Amino acid sequence: MTAIKKFKRSYLGIDIGSKNIKLASTPDDIHKYKYSTIKTPPGSCINGYIKDIPTMADAINNCLNGESKLSVKNVVFSILSSDIIIRDMIIPAVPAKELPRLVNNIAEEYIPTSLDEFVTDFKPLEIVNNGGMQKQRILLAAAPRSLINGYLELADKMSMNLSAIDVYQNCIIKAAGCLDKSEYVDYLILDVGGQRSTATFFEGGVFAFSRILDLGGDDITRMISGEENIPMNEAEKLKKESACPNLVINSSHLFEDFKNALERCVDYYVTRYNPHGLQKGLLIGGGASFLPLQSYISECLNLMAVTADSFLPHGCGMVFNALGASMREGKL
Repeated sequence: MTAIKKFKRSYLGIDIGSKNIKLASTPDDIHKYKYSTIKTPPGSCINGYIKDIPTMADAINNCLNGESKLSVKNVVFSILSSDIIIRDMIIPAVPAKELPRLVNNIAEEYIPTSLDEFVTDFKPLEIVNNGGMQKQRILLAAAPRSLINGYLELADKMSMNLSAIDVYQNCIIKAAGCLDKSEYVDYLILDVGGQRSTATFFEGGVFAFSRILDLGGDDITRMISGEENIPMNEAEKLKKESACPNLVINSSHLFEDFKNALERCVDYYVTRYNPHGLQKGLLIGGGASFLPLQSYISECLNLMAVTADSFLPHGCGMVFNALGASMREGKL
């Protein structure tokens, strides 16, 4: 079930991955959203940095000017990079107007170099009781200016109105607002990309933390290639047709690295946030459709794992993050 959420203005959310570029817009509500996906030009995006701006701009503009029906000119980029610093902080509860100054002072403790080399922003989460005192929980994001500048130049090259550059985690938080709050309380969103995956955890319906895993759909393809002794292109086809009865895989071997990485995250979640653990897992991204992965995660993490496309509008699973980027109800 999805919540109907209205938006005052239409935005185009763009999520640029190593293999695919996802575009989505929400003209009225999620049930009327439009989306498109195209291949990322080889080598044009590495660890979130735009390496070839003209080629990237041409690829996106060709998509927008083609059959995508995405005519929105107000663009919001979702960015993900291991160089972006994300911190969950507990600070004194102060009036809203005092938060920017306080957070900026604290941010210096988390920046490895000069604060001038980073663009920082924050999102107030919830008020918590800490040691009998009211505290404010804050999600801090700090991105290198060199990373941000690439997206500024890309928007300019595309002749688009750049409305915002948002971090991946905040886009996921916004898209998660479409989930049924009675069913999704303590849960995991696992975004299986081409070269890596991102695990985002929620406790009590509120964002807890996020981790980048150096594992993705390409690793699954390589493992299928090795298991079946077939070329990579044939393995990729089998992966996309994972319901194929001819595909017999050893799940425990195939997903061992996924399991180990996720179990470490779950252990942290249980220790810091919720001793009762997780209830559900939502799989999104290009690798989410691989049915054996869905079944194995359900089994090894002892939870119900489903794909977004099983209950959200068609295609949401692939562009979930871009959809969140298009939901602009305020800053990060």
